[in-house]
Amino acid sequence: VAPATMRWCTCALLGLLCMLAVMPAIQAAAQEFVPDYWLTGRASWYGNEGSWVDPFVPHRGGGRSAFGVLPWGGCGLTNGDGTVLWPKDQVTAYATGNPDFPGSCGRCYEVKCKPGTVLGWEDQPVDYTTAYFPFWWWANVTDEMGRGFPGNPGHAKNHLYVQCWDNATSAIVKVIDICPCFYEPKGQSPYFQYGCCYKDQKHIKAGQLELDLSFWAFQKLAHPEYGIMMVNYRPVDCSSHRPIRFDPGYISDTIYDDFPGVGWSWFAFNYEPENKFAVVDKGKGLGGSAASCAELKPGGGMTWACRECGSKAGYQPFADVGSVTFWMLNQGSPGSVPPVWLQLNNPDIEKACNAKLDMSTITPDTKQADGWMKYTIPMQTFDCPNPEQMNQLLWNTKEGLTSNIQMCLDNVQINRPGAPTASPAAPAAAGRRLLGE
Repeated sequence: VAPATMRWCTCALLGLLCMLAVMPAIQAAAQEFVPDYWLTGRASWYGNEGSWVDPFVPHRGGGRSAFGVLPWGGCGLTNGDGTVLWPKDQVTAYATGNPDFPGSCGRCYEVKCKPGTVLGWEDQPVDYTTAYFPFWWWANVTDEMGRGFPGNPGHAKNHLYVQCWDNATSAIVKVIDICPCFYEPKGQSPYFQYGCCYKDQKHIKAGQLELDLSFWAFQKLAHPEYGIMMVNYRPVDCSSHRPIRFDPGYISDTIYDDFPGVGWSWFAFNYEPENKFAVVDKGKGLGGSAASCAELKPGGGMTWACRECGSKAGYQPFADVGSVTFWMLNQGSPGSVPPVWLQLNNPDIEKACNAKLDMSTITPDTKQADGWMKYTIPMQTFDCPNPEQMNQLLWNTKEGLTSNIQMCLDNVQINRPGAPTASPAAPAAAGRRLLGE
């Protein structure tokens, strides 16, 4: 986790996408409901490390984990005890090659299985015998709902033809992980995962918008022995499930309020004891809500970041911002200021604002009896020549620290001129390997 933290089909639809392409977009896109539309894409699955994969392990290699691990995704939306914050049949990874990938962490998509042949570059059928892992060659097993494999009618042509359970059934999934086009696994040589590249790399498996659904989301729509399927999908509002604009994708100005906001990833680094951190630490926040908390060693810190934001118009959350508001708590010494610096930066392009703010020198707006302190930092305080290029708030322990600190953040909010600020205490409710690569 730490290295990823630091480095960082219709004419109507075509008309909509063309209109979006010419729209002037500078700051991050606000949520905008749009008329019904669907995108055509492709979906694989990952994350089942249970006995279901055992018949296939000898033929694929790598043990059960070779089929993907659901926790510890590239969005940081997993608590230190391995708890994923959403049900396992409601989550997905999202490909870095997709045009709306920046700020996709926490975004929701509605997905339907599209029956037919799996396609790749220039919508040509993919030869599954060389491109994908053919589960049904090795075993014919029922899914976890007891349904058998319907078969592959495209077998004679070496095509993969998927038969959906029900073309009308959809799954609503939330992005908790990334599927990188260029994958750099720890301890291994990097390589391209062409299925996640969209049109960034020319390859028979590229050329399609891509999601990597959890095993359990996939099996809602089709038998998991297919491994991959064509889909109709669209971004939706996470609460109402109404369709929203595709590109630029929605990024919330609420970074955290009891739960992470859409578009934002969280990571703690250099923490101790191992796994003593939580992006959603229930009961530890304002008024008994949740907060993001960690015990940090000297040199440790925590970040809220909009992945790959800052460089592309429409995906610049810190453009035209008046201030940033957040609440902070020193758990080990309530009422005292945690010994941390605050900086606004973009590790993707190795740029940072000029000011590195010593939080002990900044007077809080409000200080509660339980030790929570509210801060409002005007954007000019960061001394940022190009604030629109920034994508990460970094709280880093100060030099000279000799012991661990326990700190929490809550109600982290971007404030734009003329927009109402958030209520001060309003409780509310690395990349990974693509299967078949």
